[in-house]
Formats: sequence, structure tokens, C-alpha cells
Amino acid sequence: MNSVAKVLNTIIFVLLTLSMSSCSDVKELEGSLVFSSNRKERFDSFILKCSKVNLLKENSSNPVWSPDGESIACKKMGEKNDKNFGFYLLDVCGKVQAFVDTNNVMGNLKWVGDNIFYAMSEKNEEVLSITPNILWSYNVIEKKHKKILEIDENEWISYYDISKDGQKIVYDVSIPKNMKFKGVFLFDKNKNTTVKIEKILKSVWYPNGKYILCVTHPEKDKHEFGTYWGHFTKYNIETGEKEYLARVPFLNLSGLKISRDGKYVYYAGPNSIYMSPIGDLSKRERITEPVRTRSGWSQDRNPDWYQKK
Repeated sequence: MNSVAKVLNTIIFVLLTLSMSSCSDVKELEGSLVFSSNRKERFDSFILKCSKVNLLKENSSNPVWSPDGESIACKKMGEKNDKNFGFYLLDVCGKVQAFVDTNNVMGNLKWVGDNIFYAMSEKNEEVLSITPNILWSYNVIEKKHKKILEIDENEWISYYDISKDGQKIVYDVSIPKNMKFKGVFLFDKNKNTTVKIEKILKSVWYPNGKYILCVTHPEKDKHEFGTYWGHFTKYNIETGEKEYLARVPFLNLSGLKISRDGKYVYYAGPNSIYMSPIGDLSKRERITEPVRTRSGWSQDRNPDWYQKK
């Protein structure tokens, strides 16, 4: 019986793997998508181009395209006790062009103009006790770091996005000590002002810099676990007006972004990365396929899509 059970388990595993690897619902993407995934039992950076996924840089995450599509930055994921923190600058084939030392643990990367942004603390303490409470920029031409904004040292910039012109920053603040979410804030570099935006999550800028796409929970809709996780919402930062676009399809949606041409929204859902036309976010297509690992299906995260010019 044990041998029969083993044979059946093997057949089931092969069938599942084949079904996942031959799915017809995966959309062929124009251009190239970089993302991080644990496909090799650790987090690495990958590139999807012409329907093929290739390893870009091992032991790294959060890859982002340069504005001209000629380079990629990705965060180093060091081994245990590795104190050499920073991010890589790669060419499109994954060859390291430079390593930028940040002297500390970083948050996610954003590349706007000649500047790569990252969140980091100035403290040099144990890794688990550090909270990235300062947003920095690194100018790839001048090769200089600059402090952009700073919050309380006991708080954490858990997420942020920067407008196309680099002048407005929307960011989430959390308090790690009691795992409390403090809110979403808007920093205007030109006016040197910071305001709190009420009742929104996961904000990302539209290309015109006037609106943000975010997740909200309208008062009339009650949260029901397994069926409702909020609404995609177009938020006017000048008037506060909200336009509800579609229901959020997944509980653990992350990496929300708008394509550079403003026509699509893409994000990481359970295991895979998805995209939707911005005119109808209720429609979605899967653009990456997870692979089977020893610990389960892989998780694709942190997408950044560069479309062909």
C-alpha cells in the first residue's frame, strides 16, 4: 500500500506541476518585467522577457528599472551575519555595473530620474531592531546620498511611492513596537509640507501626478473575510474626491503599480503577478507562473514593468 500511495502522490505532483506550467491564462507581456521570487528556495531577482523567465541576480530583491530601460537596481539580500548592506546596479543581462553601499538595512527601491530612493535608518544596531525611518536618494550621476524626509526613529516608513517629477511622495507609517498602522502621509517637496490622508492604503501615483491609485474601504461595505478586501480607488490629492473603480481581488495584494504609459495596473497576488487595464480593474490576467518548490508554490513579488518604446 505504501508503494502504491507513493506512486499516486508522484502522479498527482506531476499533474499539478504540468497544469501550472502549461496554463493558457498567462498573458504574454510586451517589454520586460523584473520581479523577485523564492523560486530557488531563497529570494532572487528575475526577468521575464519574450515569455521566458531568467535569473537576473541571486540573493537580491525588489528590482526596479531605470527610466531609460538600460539598467536595473536591486536590493542585496545578504546571508546571515553579512553586514555589507546596499543595492546593485545591473545591466539588462544581470551583469553588475556597481554596488552602492548604504551602511544599513534598506526598504524598497524606487528609481526616478537620476535618483534611486530607499528607506533606511541611520542607526547601526542589530538588524531586527532597525526601523527604516528616513527616506534617502542616491544620485547615480553624482554618486551621492541625500536625506529627503525623516520621521520619528521609533516609526517605520513601511511603503512609499514618488510622483513622476520626483516632487511628491506618498508614504505609509507604521509603529513596529506594537504593530500599529499610523496612517498615510503626503509630502510635497516644493511646498515643504506634509499632510495626512485619511482611510487609504497601498498608494501609487498616476503618471500625471494629480491622482493616486489606492485601496480604500467604503463605509457602506462591510469587511467579510474571504470575499471582500477593499476597493481600488482613484483619489484626487487636490480635492480629496474618491472614485471607486473595482473590488480588490486578493487579501495579500502587494507591489501595486501603474504602467509607464498609464494604461495598465499590475501587482503581486497569491504566488503570481497580475495586470488589469486601468479602464476596467475588474478584469485581470496572470503574467507570471509560479513554480513548485520543496516548501510549496513559489511567490512572485515586487514587479516592475518596462514597456517597449
